Amino acid sequence: MKIREFGVEIWMNEYENNCEYNLAETCVESLTIEQLLEITGKKETILSELLPIKMTYGAIEGSVRLRNSIASLYDSQKLDNIVVTHGAIGANALIYETLISAGDEVIAVLPTYQQHYSIPESYGADVKILSSKKKMNFCQTWAS
Repeated sequence: MKIREFGVEIWMNEYENNCEYNLAETCVESLTIEQLLEITGKKETILSELLPIKMTYGAIEGSVRLRNSIASLYDSQKLDNIVVTHGAIGANALIYETLISAGDEVIAVLPTYQQHYSIPESYGADVKILSSKKKMNFCQTWAS
């Protein structure tokens, strides 16, 4: 399988951590570990919970504890229906691996992340680009 280089990602790797104002960021400012623990109410108890955990490779689909916690957020969800990925790009790749075959037609709306057209293309899908008129010139640069 050949996937074109992700132009935006290559650019971000070079520049996003060495700039005064990051206008390319797609997320809100990251929390510190301390802020996260304060939000979860675990700041005082987390060490006693972490110390007994073995640092193994872990479950591929995510730990049972984590998957049960995620399932509990929904009224009728089961553990077997929850898969934890290393981020949205991993989840999207699993979706494409599951649903896309050679010869399928995929429509990707630009602007979007390159994975939404490059990964299906790498599986042999016929990818059609639907460009937003206001962003077309910028997106065509990255899609080319």
